Amino acid sequence: MHCKRSDRPGDDAFVDYRGTPRMRIGTGFIRRVQQLKQTEPCCCDVCHGNVPMNQLGFEVHTARHVVFNMEEAKRTKIDLFYDNTSCLSNERMKSVWVMGMGESQSDKDWCNMWCGTCDEGLGKRIEAAAKKIFIYLNQRDLISLGLLSPSTKFVNPC
Repeated sequence: MHCKRSDRPGDDAFVDYRGTPRMRIGTGFIRRVQQLKQTEPCCCDVCHGNVPMNQLGFEVHTARHVVFNMEEAKRTKIDLFYDNTSCLSNERMKSVWVMGMGESQSDKDWCNMWCGTCDEGLGKRIEAAAKKIFIYLNQRDLISLGLLSPSTKFVNPC
């Protein structure tokens, strides 16, 4: 993510980079996958600015020190299915832009961002990945570890 921001707090992990266009890299996982009714022009590479017929929306859970606020979220591009550099040449990796920021907690260092895609193939891959993550998360108590909000409801994402 490239973003020039100057209002990060003094105890932020990236405080030394305030006001600089320095790229930040982080990891995250997919949650809450759903079909969206889109009325605005789409920003994805598939629609080229048209209003899409179908769009799959999904939430990405990541560290708040990587994406601090809504302004940074809307300038964030997420690379999905990146495992190593071979993902670049075989087109396994796909990128999407963040549409907005949801719930976040600075003291627990996490946030949720909303993304979308109109690419049906990518949508199916996202749904499959979300199902695997759902099974994994249901086997662990991430709320008591402080990695998720106590208000988090585990529902099947697809």
